[in-house]
Amino acid sequence: MGRVAKEVVYENNRLKGKLLTSETCQRLESLIALNEQKGFISDLKHIIYDLTPSEVQLVKESKSNQFVDLSNRGTLTDVQTLGVAYMYFAERLVLGDSVGMGKTVEVCGLCNKLESEYAKQGYEFRFLFLTNKTIVPEIRDKMIKFTGNYVDVVWGEKPSVQKFCAENYDECHYSVVAPHSLINSLEFQDYMRRFQSDYGCNPFDILIIDESGDILKNTGTKVWKNGMFLQKQFERVILLNATPFEKSLNMFYNQISFIDDTFLPTKTAFTEEYEITRWVGRYSVPTGKYKNQEKFRNLVAYRYFARTRKSTGAKMIDCSADIRVVPLSPQQKYLLTKTSIPGMVYDCPSYFNMGVETDEETTPKLKALVELINVELINEPSILVYTKYKEAMYAMQRVLYENGIEAYIMNGDSSAKEREALCNSFKLGDFRVLITNVQKGLDFGNCNVCIFYTYDTNSNNMVQFEGRMTREYNIVNKHSYILVSRGNELRTLKNIVADRARASDLFAGSDFSCVLSILLDEDKIRSLK
Repeated sequence: MGRVAKEVVYENNRLKGKLLTSETCQRLESLIALNEQKGFISDLKHIIYDLTPSEVQLVKESKSNQFVDLSNRGTLTDVQTLGVAYMYFAERLVLGDSVGMGKTVEVCGLCNKLESEYAKQGYEFRFLFLTNKTIVPEIRDKMIKFTGNYVDVVWGEKPSVQKFCAENYDECHYSVVAPHSLINSLEFQDYMRRFQSDYGCNPFDILIIDESGDILKNTGTKVWKNGMFLQKQFERVILLNATPFEKSLNMFYNQISFIDDTFLPTKTAFTEEYEITRWVGRYSVPTGKYKNQEKFRNLVAYRYFARTRKSTGAKMIDCSADIRVVPLSPQQKYLLTKTSIPGMVYDCPSYFNMGVETDEETTPKLKALVELINVELINEPSILVYTKYKEAMYAMQRVLYENGIEAYIMNGDSSAKEREALCNSFKLGDFRVLITNVQKGLDFGNCNVCIFYTYDTNSNNMVQFEGRMTREYNIVNKHSYILVSRGNELRTLKNIVADRARASDLFAGSDFSCVLSILLDEDKIRSLK
């Protein structure tokens, strides 16, 4: 027998799938229209709480909200009220609101609305929120702050999961924030199966996966398969993904299919409709360019709700971006002929143990970094520096210290406690420079400058990193710098990174971003030498 063609179901000239009802689609159409009119839903304006940091700490210590003032309600923006309503009616959705729009706050609003409805029926409400391991403590605090409830943490390691399962054997006592790795925990999978078997229900009422593009890229991975087992136990599944468009269209397709596998046409048909490819030998490969943009945005609207600050009326004031091109040192030119990792040559030549140190003489990027921080930005109290190479981080830290600049490092080797302490100290101004490769989730709104010692070939990732300091709705006095070595590194920036930025902007529409503004400036990019 041949394959049965996948049935594609439409409603109002949009993809509908088999899970959405016509009544729900009409409700979503009303919200789409209200969003275009820049309206709001008054009943949802004050659905969140707004606990102080000391109150959040008290809730964590007491595992209860009975000792805090719950009369202190927060206020959602007009845009956020529509996000809450859209998630509520869609039930399964990719929320793609850009950095600074407040996706976490919107989710808290949704949870509060559901908790209120459950309470009227005599039930407890519990959420399971999965996110990057590096930001679990920060997300937990936000969920407590805006829901007004104690929220537990379950780490992905076996002892932590076993402890949770034992303490919640008969009843799930609290909502949970956990790292993405919990998806792969055999103990947690067994707990979910046993709870369903014994009590005929799920211990949680909604699954929320933050930064979904980080883990739901490939349908052949272990995390995808285990994630599918998990999500099928929920009626409500929300994916949070601020990236305006993925590097590969397949990644986006996979995330939509994760929440509703009846929604999209086949992957082949979808790709042919929207992705421009080219032939390399016998294989068709993506170019990173797309077509039929308006059709795409319209068709997937019931399962992908995405707004940008730019589209909703925010402002960008007194912001800038610059690209600093530095020469290659003789030592770097030599290493480029002997090694096959050019990125390390540009950023940390001592990595190769070939008698070349990483200092201001051998590494012009370092010299430019020191001059930028100590001269042009001398009055800036806090500066973020991004590099993806750990070896470069430590070399950079040493050179900065030698030049009187106090700098600390935060990366995947930093423990949760270390990350929390570093973030708090940086926000308080205890040290001036934070060197990190953490692109998502952190909030350093008090910082006005970020420097890309290493650029990312996916422009969206650079926008994400810049978002660590541009999390407010209106962006004021923020500045980004990209340091790039002359030669192949510069050519890649001009010919690949800038091209991808333009393709993403054309297809999905970009938000305010300092770094994106310069990548989209074709005259500026052409002038770089």
